[in-house]
Amino acid sequence: MTRKNFFKFGIIALCIGIFLIVFTYFFYHFATEAGISLVWHKEVGKPFVTTMLGIFSVLFVWSGVVSLLISAVFFKKGD
Repeated sequence: MTRKNFFKFGIIALCIGIFLIVFTYFFYHFATEAGISLVWHKEVGKPFVTTMLGIFSVLFVWSGVVSLLISAVFFKKGD
């Protein structure tokens, strides 16, 4: 693996993670037991699904950050 590969993977993983965090926010506030609604709800309708999506998105963000750190620390600028 090269620095370019780690950097590219890090950027892609960060983008996916941020997209999933935004999706989880909307799912948290707009999903109900009856389905998806257009009304903002203060309490969560599907807590288990929202928690699983949140954990999945944090794993993507973390893998992106670790990949970017590996590309910056372990490889020279020209690699």
